[in-house]
Amino acid sequence: MGADGTLGAARVPLRVGIDGTCWLNRRGYGRFARRLLGALWAQSAGTDIAYTLVIDFDPTQLTDVPRDVALLRVDTARPAARAAAADGRRSLRDLWRTSRAISAARFDVVFFPTAYTFVPISGPAKVAVVIHDVIAEAFPEHVFPTRRAAWLWRLKLLAARRQADLVMTVSAASKRGIIERFGISPDRIMVVSEAADPCFRTLPHDAAMQQVLARWGLEGVRFLLYVGGISPHKNLGALVAAFAALRKQPECADYRLVLVGDYAGDVFYSAYDGLRRQIAQHGLEDAVRFTGYVPDEELVYLYNAAEVFVLPSLLEGFGLPVVEAMACGAPVVASARGALPEVLGTAGVLFDPQRPGELHAAVQRVCTDLRLRHHLRQAGPRRAAEFSWQRAAADTLSALRHLTAPPSQAIQHTAVETETTE
Repeated sequence: MGADGTLGAARVPLRVGIDGTCWLNRRGYGRFARRLLGALWAQSAGTDIAYTLVIDFDPTQLTDVPRDVALLRVDTARPAARAAAADGRRSLRDLWRTSRAISAARFDVVFFPTAYTFVPISGPAKVAVVIHDVIAEAFPEHVFPTRRAAWLWRLKLLAARRQADLVMTVSAASKRGIIERFGISPDRIMVVSEAADPCFRTLPHDAAMQQVLARWGLEGVRFLLYVGGISPHKNLGALVAAFAALRKQPECADYRLVLVGDYAGDVFYSAYDGLRRQIAQHGLEDAVRFTGYVPDEELVYLYNAAEVFVLPSLLEGFGLPVVEAMACGAPVVASARGALPEVLGTAGVLFDPQRPGELHAAVQRVCTDLRLRHHLRQAGPRRAAEFSWQRAAADTLSALRHLTAPPSQAIQHTAVETETTE
């Protein structure tokens, strides 16, 4: 018997097509898709749901996809994860091929884990689209290098909003932003929170950690850590300025700043060149390290070893690196913008990025207050444990079922919102 009292064998399978073209993205969109879908498939094992993952790249690049998940490969000239870049666009031919392939499959539901790779489809399928944030709308000058790129994004997001039967997002703050920016009814928006991967955890400061730190030139070094995109809206210029001020304090003169993020191969708008010039102006070339992309199996050690983790963004839809840092026991300083207050709760120190000096004061306070750092190292893992991919998957699975339920059986979505300190 199924959970609803029906005979599982007699039920018609629910055919769910999932846009997997963002799978290879190494930033938040790709990580969200991989972690959420992995948990979703695990919870759906043995049920009446038939999943198909739509991809536009070599399937040998896929990892951790169950055997019972079908693959639909679309032959495109350029994968969407590269083509949908800050300074590029997907060709009309590739868009048409992807749209036609998904439409022809006649799914019951089509799920786009991010609007970033959305394509319009035809047919009776219900559509669920994740809009992660409204950063592009709030700070277009920090996201797009040209007006044309901003216009193309607005056009794509307009199509996604109009076609979506359900809009999903990753925080209560993002939900409010979507309602305010686009006028979407709250009952069409569902919040599905993110979580840290289980690999992010507290680790002993043993020989393995020393090996990793030595590999990055950080053995025996006190450092501030940032993890994320090297994008203008991440407000890294303010972090560099705060770090320069911090180094002038005698007790913090030996600190380093480690910026983890793909500055060479990332497809998004980059602030890397300007940051390099700013660092040189402060004479900090030997004190600031750009690592590029760091794999999770090494990143966990950097989180554990950091004196302070800092996320100075002007806006975050969720702020997954904050949860990863907390899970590793790193003391966290984050801006009081977007979802960061609700994600961090009382397990970190917040600052207002619009008030000059607050970032420096917050970082200096954590760096020089041993008791505060100890408290944050204890509180962080407890707070991080409150976020769960399993819960996010359960909410997503329920939403996908409700989309195709008869009107008499459909129930209104309940938004799962994290604790807020606002």
